[in-house]
Amino acid sequence: MEELVSFLSDQRVWLLIERLLAEPDLEFLPQFSHSATLGFRYPEAEKILAMNSLEAFEMLNRLSSLNVLFKNVKDIMLICPECKSYDIHLRFTCPKCGSGNTNRKTVVEHFECGLIDLKEKFGKDTMLFCSKCKKRLRSEGEDYSVKVTNMCISCGSLFSQPVMRMNCFNCGSEFKVDEAQRQEIYSFRFNRGIRPSIINLLAYRPMLTEVKPSRKRKVELDPLNVHLINVLQKDGRASFREISRKLKVSDATIRDRVNKLLKSGVIEEITAIVNPQKVGKEEISFIILEVEPSELTKVLSKLKEMPEVKFLCETAGKENALLMVFSEDRETLKEFINQKITTLPATKVTQVLSVTNFEKKDLKVTI
Repeated sequence: MEELVSFLSDQRVWLLIERLLAEPDLEFLPQFSHSATLGFRYPEAEKILAMNSLEAFEMLNRLSSLNVLFKNVKDIMLICPECKSYDIHLRFTCPKCGSGNTNRKTVVEHFECGLIDLKEKFGKDTMLFCSKCKKRLRSEGEDYSVKVTNMCISCGSLFSQPVMRMNCFNCGSEFKVDEAQRQEIYSFRFNRGIRPSIINLLAYRPMLTEVKPSRKRKVELDPLNVHLINVLQKDGRASFREISRKLKVSDATIRDRVNKLLKSGVIEEITAIVNPQKVGKEEISFIILEVEPSELTKVLSKLKEMPEVKFLCETAGKENALLMVFSEDRETLKEFINQKITTLPATKVTQVLSVTNFEKKDLKVTI
């Protein structure tokens, strides 16, 4: 119980506990997401805790280990046996030449001479002739059969079952389906049996809530990690093999370092940065808000859910929220402000700054 009390000193945990006490049947369900570090996320937990997908998952796991939550296997995800990435692709390949260029085709088998070939080579449906023995086929089921099978476009082979192989987009490994590792994905539900103990701890909550969550400590980076981060910031498309050659270490070392940097939060994600104006988002604006402090947490949570908001932060002072918004045009921006921002509780728009030109766009961090 002492360990639980210590863990509950984080105010964000109390937000989750309060929600569970109010809604004891609430279940945190996993949702597959290509943008999440793990390949899945828990949106409801992220929203309550105001955490990213990895932090929220670790928090749910921690509460499970402390018997506050029960976890149950909800799904199974296949991951790469080499780098443990979920970013894998299933390929259907030709058993003869290994090509993935295959297609489904209708074939005819002539029982008498044993020829199996594409249906179009036998002629029209009303009059089929075997190209091998030159005999006319009488009726389906009597002297020939029609079935759908696979054909390799590269080598022309016909086969009933393709060979299934998987490729990892993260490390480039290729492996059989049965060689992929299985990762269990859980749902989390409140342990009602611990409810009385949690309620007893509510008496200590005023003291606990005075303790502000500590700032995250700086992660110490060795020279290899620094070089690795700089390489990835320069070219996020570089493969582990290319990076390992450049830094003169093994592929496995690079994979391990990247996974640890992602897990620690030093690297938040490796993604493509799209020019918004190239995809129709002509109006880019910064909006400064003044929100009543008592409503700030709720307002920030709602702003995070809005797809138009691409950058959001809490700031010190009377004007305490700053957001960047992508819109198609000024009319769309005006509608967004009137219909979504001004309807938020205790929120006032103090400034709207339209971006006329980006003189510098640099998300890289100098280490």
